[in-house]
Amino acid sequence: MSRDLSSANATALDGVVIRPVVFTQLEFDSPTGTLYLHDDIGPITADDWGGVSRTWDGVGDFGGISQLDEGRDVSPYKVELMLSGIDADIAAQVLTDDSVLRNVYILVGLLDEDRALVDDPHPMWAGKVDDLQVAIGTESVIKIVCESQLAAFEKINGRLQNDADHQAEFAGDKFFEYLPQMLDAKFRWGGRTQSFRAGSASALPGIANAFRGQIPYLR
Repeated sequence: MSRDLSSANATALDGVVIRPVVFTQLEFDSPTGTLYLHDDIGPITADDWGGVSRTWDGVGDFGGISQLDEGRDVSPYKVELMLSGIDADIAAQVLTDDSVLRNVYILVGLLDEDRALVDDPHPMWAGKVDDLQVAIGTESVIKIVCESQLAAFEKINGRLQNDADHQAEFAGDKFFEYLPQMLDAKFRWGGRTQSFRAGSASALPGIANAFRGQIPYLR
């Protein structure tokens, strides 16, 4: 977590008492819109992932957030969020929204003794929603399973490199029109055909005399 930390956040981490607060930015479509939530109490004003000042709503204890893993392997790492205390109307909208593959951003901030942020939260993790479950009640709970952005390396877009598939997106474009004929086509690259043949045996002594004295084994 120490990489690229601001000096104020780094100093707070070296303190005797550490008061972390986790911010979660969930980008849903309208009417839900983007949710700006944190696991403390009350509203907090702080920059979002893109550096824009936002008011983040406190939902108390998240109910659980899994460990943020990283490694050398080019593979997705999952994070599970349990959001509790969500308004029932918002929970109902999230349940009916197309939530899969929505952007999720996690930031971590540090509070001082007065429960105020020492600096803007540090961006920790970015990914997309992989699965979402909602339990609606007096205090609704949302369980969100997220995958890091590296999950895109394992996705197949289903596109084909042929004319029919190309026309579906770029009607009238002729880029792939002659692709089937090109598979077995044979081309002669360049201009006039050149032919080469070995020199005659009578020329060899003259060539040897020209290089005599320069190449040791011709002496």
